[in-house]
Amino acid sequence: MTDHKKPGVAFCATVGLAVVVLYVLSIGPACWISSRANAGGSAVAVVYRPLTWGMSHSERITDAVSWYSKLGAADGWGWVGLYVSENDIPRWKSEDLLDKWLYSPKYRAINRNLGVD
Repeated sequence: MTDHKKPGVAFCATVGLAVVVLYVLSIGPACWISSRANAGGSAVAVVYRPLTWGMSHSERITDAVSWYSKLGAADGWGWVGLYVSENDIPRWKSEDLLDKWLYSPKYRAINRNLGVD
């Protein structure tokens, strides 16, 4: 008989961290593919709901996710949600749980008016 050891806490923590990092990094390719295929934008918004929640609470997360999502995306695609101004700074509205990754002719106009683009 062979003696198999159970995975230790360090191994499980490493695997867990790797899964989280891969999940976060996968948002870029998911956005790029959906924008180029012109399909699946609503699925991207659902699958990455934890990241859109983070976007609603942190400007740094918003900037990072928006930049990375648009890096290889087709023109006119972006994260669109409700904005409010806090101290004249555009931000994601915290109560907005319907943030969307989509193409919108209004997307550029909205962001241009807010000083984002």
